Amino acid sequence: MLEAISCPEEEFYSDRSNPIKYVEELSKIKAFSVAKQLTSGIVVGTDTIAVVDNVIFEKPKNLDEARNNMKLLQGRDNLAVSGITIVDIEKNVSKTIHEITKVTFAKMNDEEIEWYINNVSNVLQCAGYSVSKEGGRFVTKIEGDYNNIFGAPVSRVYQELKN
Repeated sequence: MLEAISCPEEEFYSDRSNPIKYVEELSKIKAFSVAKQLTSGIVVGTDTIAVVDNVIFEKPKNLDEARNNMKLLQGRDNLAVSGITIVDIEKNVSKTIHEITKVTFAKMNDEEIEWYINNVSNVLQCAGYSVSKEGGRFVTKIEGDYNNIFGAPVSRVYQELKN
């Protein structure tokens, strides 16, 4: 049975110098925090960020931050980086991996960015952008696992669980 359990601890890792290590550490915090609450089963903790020029973009706190993110992301490539930690509670083993997907945005003028901020349904999630539905009109290219952009490279997680 699958069940989503929120991480009860603050998801904080201070070292932002290496985006891959950063997102892997956040996935560990989530997975081990939830695993401590359980006596059996497998826990999968994930976290996803966007990265441009080694700068980490996370969930915007408000529309102004989402607007600023889009001004920096438009017309550029960014990397959607997910950290995934799998914990097998009964076997007392864990594995942490990451997945990277390259997303390219078209150039956007101020009017398009304002439309985007006011019309894209999940603008306060991920890095403040969406590649599906209405937000997809500004995405010119995706290289890698499409599902990774939404926080879980489903096929990769399945293959890891199978192994």
